[in-house]
Amino acid sequence: MKRAQLLPASVATALAALLFLLASCAAAPEAPAPSGFPGGSWLLVELGGKAVADSVGDKIPTLAFREDGAAGGSSGCNQYGTKWTLSGEDGIAFAELWSTKMFCVDVLIEVEYYEMFRKTRAWRVEGGRLVLSDGSGTPLAVFERSE
Repeated sequence: MKRAQLLPASVATALAALLFLLASCAAAPEAPAPSGFPGGSWLLVELGGKAVADSVGDKIPTLAFREDGAAGGSSGCNQYGTKWTLSGEDGIAFAELWSTKMFCVDVLIEVEYYEMFRKTRAWRVEGGRLVLSDGSGTPLAVFERSE
């Protein structure tokens, strides 16, 4: 039986950066960002109504929006990327995500985190936090600004 070989971390990181760069070369978002859209870089603090810090330790998932319609970050283990589009005053949708496929035993929320992007339909800012919610307004994820 052949054993699968894993890429060295430096090669995997370089590959993730290249994939993010390629994904960011696509068209700009369909609608210009409203003046209140926060953009920038964010750290996940709640997912599905639960605080994430206790479950992921120092591997906090991140999300960064670019003005060209690309978004991405770390799930706490793997790097991911997608495209985002805005509609109306608070509508947001994410395209299908791509991600690296590193093996991580201690990041249990990755599947739920990626699923959140598929369900997200709206955004809002509350107390300096970015809240992504589903079509009925139920919060799916809460982020704090990354420094």
